[in-house]
Amino acid sequence: DCNENCNDNDVSPATSHCTTELASRFRSCFKDRSNINIDVIENSSFVRDKKVVGALEFCHVTRCTIPGSELPFDRSAHCIIPVHRRKHKQLSLLLFGGESQNTTRLDDTWELHAPAHGWSALRGVCSVDKGTDKEACIPKLGTIPTWEKLTCGKVAGEDVPTPRSNHAMVACGEHILVFGGWSVDNMTPLSHCELLHSDTLCWTHCSTRGSIEPGPRGNPSLVYRRGSKSAVLFGGWNGIHALNDLWYLDMDVWQWHNISQERPKSDLWPTPRTDHTAVLWEASEEKEIMLVFGGNIEGVGPSSELWALGFSTGDGKSSRYILDWHQVKVTGPNPQARTSHTAAIVGKANSAKMIIVGGTNSERGTGPGSMLCDAWVLHLAADKHVTQTWIKLDWSGSGLDRCRHSMSAVDENTLIWWGGYDGAIAVDDGIGIWRGDLRIAGEIQPSTGTEQELISDQSGESEKHTILQERWAAEVPVREEDLPREVAEKASRSRLPGALYKAIHRHAVALNRDTYIDPASGYSVFSSVYLKRSPCCGNGCRHCPHGHVNVPGRKHKVCNDKDLDW
Repeated sequence: DCNENCNDNDVSPATSHCTTELASRFRSCFKDRSNINIDVIENSSFVRDKKVVGALEFCHVTRCTIPGSELPFDRSAHCIIPVHRRKHKQLSLLLFGGESQNTTRLDDTWELHAPAHGWSALRGVCSVDKGTDKEACIPKLGTIPTWEKLTCGKVAGEDVPTPRSNHAMVACGEHILVFGGWSVDNMTPLSHCELLHSDTLCWTHCSTRGSIEPGPRGNPSLVYRRGSKSAVLFGGWNGIHALNDLWYLDMDVWQWHNISQERPKSDLWPTPRTDHTAVLWEASEEKEIMLVFGGNIEGVGPSSELWALGFSTGDGKSSRYILDWHQVKVTGPNPQARTSHTAAIVGKANSAKMIIVGGTNSERGTGPGSMLCDAWVLHLAADKHVTQTWIKLDWSGSGLDRCRHSMSAVDENTLIWWGGYDGAIAVDDGIGIWRGDLRIAGEIQPSTGTEQELISDQSGESEKHTILQERWAAEVPVREEDLPREVAEKASRSRLPGALYKAIHRHAVALNRDTYIDPASGYSVFSSVYLKRSPCCGNGCRHCPHGHVNVPGRKHKVCNDKDLDW
């Protein structure tokens, strides 16, 4: 029995028992018995439908540990980042927080260990069962990533970590920095960053100097500049407005600086946005560039804009504030406008690539029909006068039809993503993760047409028909411009709070429509027509016809139609 032969002296203080790490630790137990079974979660199976298409693969994850031990809950709006822990030879992935299937905000911390022989050994040995036409995968020892739930400590007297979703998280050396997100009631935006030490696994509040700090917000972006030991925070949503402020956390002295207040009014600057992504590109030894893509622009809606913010490293402290925003020029077809997607960057300098996967666009409708099931790569060049080109990857499969997921690059060729929301529920990846391989990914070369043109090959034509079918199946939300002229004018003259969105909602209800676009935020909002079809979801929906009966901490009453003032 493997568990009987484990040496307790080899156990890291960060692990709860000796059988939670990599399968290589059990070579003395398994020896050369390659046919030995590896314990997996009860009722799980290594038989699966064919999900492998090209360079996109659904890979198994297990634990060589006590049978019946848990795996992470299905979730969305979480964060997964790559980390190098001192006591581990391989890079691993750290998962924190998110929103569970029943809308609970989570505060658990998990580590996804690399396969024993590195992430390149991720694939198992698979064969097709001719009787069922399903693929039976018998993983080789050491080829499967391993989930481990981390038992973390905290500084005495502190109530950390805070349960949250839609937060930002980044590795800053040996610290993991978490900022923002939405609290347990899904109504309160969070501020006050929190820190996890990646080696001691101790959580603490991040006490900063100075009198200013970023305001509470959900859905911001956060990147880390290694050269200057600083974190850069941009945008987000504070519950009322989208934001475009830019903050700089100097981790030498632990002090926030609001750079956006110091910029000249003539400077080019992105408009307020939320649910965007940001990655940091090390363009050269002297230049770092933050790339911001997509998101929901206040008053506009989903965006496909790509912005670049250049930092000059230099020698002095003041050089950290030399900023250069510009909107990146692109040719050929662009990715569709989207929010709640995920992005990662691989490589440096002129060999760098930025990859985006999935997301949603409310203009396509609601539910699964709003999901953008695609992946794109942007080959980067350090000269901002060079026109960049987006290229669509030929990946396909159910790993793409999601938003609010999280993705990380584990090397220059391999991307790993997990979790998310498919338009109806948090996706059930079960005992697996998704892997995108850039080495063998076919690329659909761009045409010379406009952004709206699709690829003129067979696969492109198929995609066009699929999109048309989704648009046909999912209705288009009601917008401000759909209001009758006299109704719009009356709403604009009204001094009552929310008069315009209430008028749009009444119009949507009169048309028996499920959604409308909020004129202030650009978000798609469910109407009472849609919400009446199911019980209260507990998320505090604006037009809940059930009196928010399932929202935690609310005083509830059941509403009738006559009680609704919208």
